[in-house]
Amino acid sequence: MQNFTLGKKGSNWLLFAFVLLIGNLSSYGQTNCPSLSDTSPADFCYLSDIDDLTATTGATVTSGNVSWYRNLSSTNPIPNEELLENGITYYAGNDSATCLSGRVPVTVTVNDLGAPTPSFGAFFEPCEYSTSDTSTVQDLIDMVDPSENNYVIDVFDEEYGTDALDPTDDLVRNVSYFIGQRDASGDNCFSSRIAVSYSPVLAEGPTAEPTQTFCEGATVAELVAEATSDDSQGFRWYSTETSNPALPSSTVLRNGETYWASQIVNRTNSSLPPCESTERFAVEVVVITLD
Repeated sequence: MQNFTLGKKGSNWLLFAFVLLIGNLSSYGQTNCPSLSDTSPADFCYLSDIDDLTATTGATVTSGNVSWYRNLSSTNPIPNEELLENGITYYAGNDSATCLSGRVPVTVTVNDLGAPTPSFGAFFEPCEYSTSDTSTVQDLIDMVDPSENNYVIDVFDEEYGTDALDPTDDLVRNVSYFIGQRDASGDNCFSSRIAVSYSPVLAEGPTAEPTQTFCEGATVAELVAEATSDDSQGFRWYSTETSNPALPSSTVLRNGETYWASQIVNRTNSSLPPCESTERFAVEVVVITLD
């Protein structure tokens, strides 16, 4: 078996190749890395996204597009429409992921006023008194208090939408709306939102036998009405179509008098008081006198 040895010339070539390799290692994974004009951008608003981060930092690459990554080694860029998260560090690279350890980290601050807290909870259940009644976006706005005096309430039909609904728009039954707030005296940043279902309570008047006959001494408690709502809690009786307050149940009925019944309808998902119909049903009373 023959042994081969490198002469002086061969050793020099080997050393040259080694140095060339080492020199290239420092640039491996560093091609087409981005440059940023601002690595500490000002605070972002809620709903700012990756595209906003690129624009705010002035990130550019010599070829292709800037992409952002979750760490130094990821090869999957973050979608441009993904919302920025407070306190998260993002890494600027290029879209071909050929720049790895040369990525530039940027930690962001996202300001969020927070969603308002409606007193009625997650269900907006206004009282409506006929099938032709409607509630508007403004009716919903009027029921929600902002966190601060200078904040205003916005209503959206999408959780991450940026176009607030017009206050005159009619609400649609059983549709969810998204309520946020913004500082109208400041930067007008949107806030996160709370979802609210529009579930109006239809409180129509009851029905009844229009003439009811009783023995002498009968009281209002004995008058009979029929519910027109599955969520009816009962009825109140009045001496006229528009009088207030309701008659006590112990009130003695008088022959030939007309009594007027309203219907009380429960709000099934709210701690707010039930709805009372504005329409009242008239019942004439006949009292039989026993000789």
